[in-house]
Amino acid sequence: MEKAQQNSGTRSATRLTRPTEASLGDRVLFAEDMITAETLKGPFYTPMNCDWRGRVYALSHFNFQREDRVRALFLFANGEPIGAEASTG
Repeated sequence: MEKAQQNSGTRSATRLTRPTEASLGDRVLFAEDMITAETLKGPFYTPMNCDWRGRVYALSHFNFQREDRVRALFLFANGEPIGAEASTG
């Protein structure tokens, strides 16, 4: 194997193990979400907006329509069944 081929292989392996800017941003965002969740312990409201088609959009960044890691932090208070279970119930 030539010296140039060995060096290029080493560089690509190093590039894969180094954290990317995207993963660093994800870690920072996750830390901010955890701080927000700790701050909002207990019941709280998330402001929502409804457009003319009936679609609901969150107005705050910390909401249950985001990634699974953020959705898992929500526990809805006073939950009631909907659908067929609600009518029998």
